[in-house]
Amino acid sequence: MIVNLAAQHELGGRVFWYIGWDRLSSLAMFQITEIDREDFRRLLAEISVTHIPFGKYGIQKFPPRGRAIMDLPEEYLLWFQQKGFPKGRLGELMAHVCEIKSVGMDAVFEPFRRVRRG
Repeated sequence: MIVNLAAQHELGGRVFWYIGWDRLSSLAMFQITEIDREDFRRLLAEISVTHIPFGKYGIQKFPPRGRAIMDLPEEYLLWFQQKGFPKGRLGELMAHVCEIKSVGMDAVFEPFRRVRRG
């Protein structure tokens, strides 16, 4: 049985994100990225105010700005991952959202969703 796992570990004020798997009770963890806590907060804040202006979730179907990229379905983001994310900052942010969702960490967006709902 294979189970995807994601974990956050803090060491010396630095946040490390890990992904791994459990195969027959043996756990393998790999460090995939290191990011400063404040940088991660800024990244999440930028993601929370970024909307997709085109396509299935764009301005025409979700006026006035399109759907927030943090609320895009994971399947839609995975499609972009296969076909190629848009160029520029929007594509970079969509790639981050895709990675966050694919490791099961979508809950990091909840505080921003609560603020948006009022």
